[in-house]
Amino acid sequence: MAKKRRVIIDSSAPSWAQRLEVDLNATLDGIASDLNASQPARAWVNVNQNSTQTIRDSFNVSSITDTATGSTNVNMTAGLANANYSVVGGFKWTATVPPADSDFDQSFFVYNNSASVFSLHGGYRNDVASGRMDSDLICGAVFGDVA
Repeated sequence: MAKKRRVIIDSSAPSWAQRLEVDLNATLDGIASDLNASQPARAWVNVNQNSTQTIRDSFNVSSITDTATGSTNVNMTAGLANANYSVVGGFKWTATVPPADSDFDQSFFVYNNSASVFSLHGGYRNDVASGRMDSDLICGAVFGDVA
């Protein structure tokens, strides 16, 4: 539950200031009910992709689907207004993949988002090889408009 913030104006203040107090409190109450201050992201997830993919912890996530090596679809409990939202995240690469190389590049990317599903993908590229890999830690958070 959102913490309510109250503006208090001394009762000896002019009437216009007392009306301002009421208006500010109504506005703050509306903001607090629209956005839970403890959960600014609309959804987030922490996943272990190794073997059978599992959710370590999440918010507004009903389930995940293993779609391929290094790829996870995240199904949101309450969808968003549209697919025009932002996904941020990252992953930890496994030390044995890829081969050690000074030109190693790790990449986290998303695509095929819908109003109720976003996907997380982890991969690598270096002088020797490139591809996706399952990670024991991949995370993503969504910021967008509610439905």
